[in-house]
Amino acid sequence: MKPNLSIAESSYDFYLTPLIDCLTKIRDEIAQAKNKPDRLNLEQLEAIERTLQSSPNLRCRDELLQQLKLYRDRNGEEKNLFKSSTEPLFLAAFFDVRYAPDPFHFEFFEYETVPVPKAISDEFFAIALSVNLRRGSPGLRSDRVVALFPENWKFKNKLALDLDDQVFYFNNRFVERYFKYSIPMIQQFTDSSCFRSILNLKPSEVAQLSALWTWMHEHYHHNGALPLPRFLHYKDSKAAAAFEELRVDVGAIANLSQVAWMKEEAKQRAMEFVLCERILRYPIQCVPNENYDSIGSQMLFTFLNKHGYLSCKEHTLTLKKDWVQGIIAFSKELSRCEIEASKMDPKSGKNHLTQFARSLANFNQSTGRYELLDYYANCRRVMRLDSNMDSLKKAA
Repeated sequence: MKPNLSIAESSYDFYLTPLIDCLTKIRDEIAQAKNKPDRLNLEQLEAIERTLQSSPNLRCRDELLQQLKLYRDRNGEEKNLFKSSTEPLFLAAFFDVRYAPDPFHFEFFEYETVPVPKAISDEFFAIALSVNLRRGSPGLRSDRVVALFPENWKFKNKLALDLDDQVFYFNNRFVERYFKYSIPMIQQFTDSSCFRSILNLKPSEVAQLSALWTWMHEHYHHNGALPLPRFLHYKDSKAAAAFEELRVDVGAIANLSQVAWMKEEAKQRAMEFVLCERILRYPIQCVPNENYDSIGSQMLFTFLNKHGYLSCKEHTLTLKKDWVQGIIAFSKELSRCEIEASKMDPKSGKNHLTQFARSLANFNQSTGRYELLDYYANCRRVMRLDSNMDSLKKAA
């Protein structure tokens, strides 16, 4: 049975289909099991082997057969059942993704990579891998599944935490969100002088910018006074997570502004893209009280508005010409706060980050809830009346 996916399959490898059909059947067996395993049994492995042996035209067949043997011989020590290094690129493994709306356990997918400019990867090291999903298993159906992190892999009855492994970012999903949420926000709720460099992008251009953004995002997660994952215990609350997600994106924009080799037009486009996704999209996808990225967006809006780098009149956002200087100033402020937290014990440090976030994110002390800023509340009201928009729902 072919997986029912919302993923475009125009470029998938036909010769991989028998293997996907076999894995789908196995996934269904696992889904029906009372106690969910974290390893395939011998009968299932033999079925996969027979399928591969009867697929001589599959280009990565020999590599997958070798990996299958290694998986069986090492008794589950292998993190992946498959991870091909040649076309068609394919991965299969057991996962634990708590935020996924659909059951997420034994999953597999075919993908293609979306590279970042070599100059960026040389200057900013990151473990990010931006990919376009070609097709895969039902757990990947939801557009809320936008990334797989090292801690999401599961084997030997415990979560893997291979910190040297890559983070998979599903680029398709970011492109879809840009056209679904970001473009309407720019068109309806920003001044005509704002975000002009990214208003008429082709999907391929959005994909390239998304890959650059997620690369820079991941780079800054691993830098600073409290880099992840080592200091995750400082940042594992909603407000502290909002601080962290905002810190890395603001840092990315601030540092992109200083990249000497980048052409000014490309630099402006990259900075505007990251700013647009950070300050416009998240609160439209999900209200702040339900989502830490939305909290971060409100923090950024408040700071730029308070210091004169952004204005909002009649529900129209206008960026001042020197908005990048505001980003640089805010990046320094966030770094200062993080350094202060790093000198405290984890509980006090987390509280320090939390209070900083709450001071900018429209947190209501009486109710203990983050309330939407008037700008975002109006945007959501208007966009819900637009028949061309799907109903707004929670998003990761």
